[in-house]
Amino acid sequence: SLGENSNKYKMIGLMLSNGLVSLSGALMAQYQGFSDINMGTSIIVVAIASIIVGDTILRNNRLLKLTTRAIIGALIYKFIGAVAIDLGLAPTDLKAINAIIVIVFLSYNTFSPVKLRKTKKNSLEGARC
Repeated sequence: SLGENSNKYKMIGLMLSNGLVSLSGALMAQYQGFSDINMGTSIIVVAIASIIVGDTILRNNRLLKLTTRAIIGALIYKFIGAVAIDLGLAPTDLKAINAIIVIVFLSYNTFSPVKLRKTKKNSLEGARC
């Protein structure tokens, strides 16, 4: 930071990004002619699910940064949803499919064989006298 206040630049970055987000929301509402309180909720769910999917699949890859993992996770997440629709599932069931995808990847994070092995190994080491 070379003597500059880094918190000041973080605040300026947040202000600019929030301003651009509000501008895009205003343009979208103007283009559609209406706005709804629930317009952005699915975007947040997709973003969080993309981060979870990308981080779960590419956790061991140290070369990819977190943003790249999130982008790849978004592609995988959308691909799984497209496959679900191609298999004949109704588009109205897509929210349930998305919830199942998130639950599967979260449970894999929690109950992965490597984590279970480490937990079992640590508990056995603590039991020795």
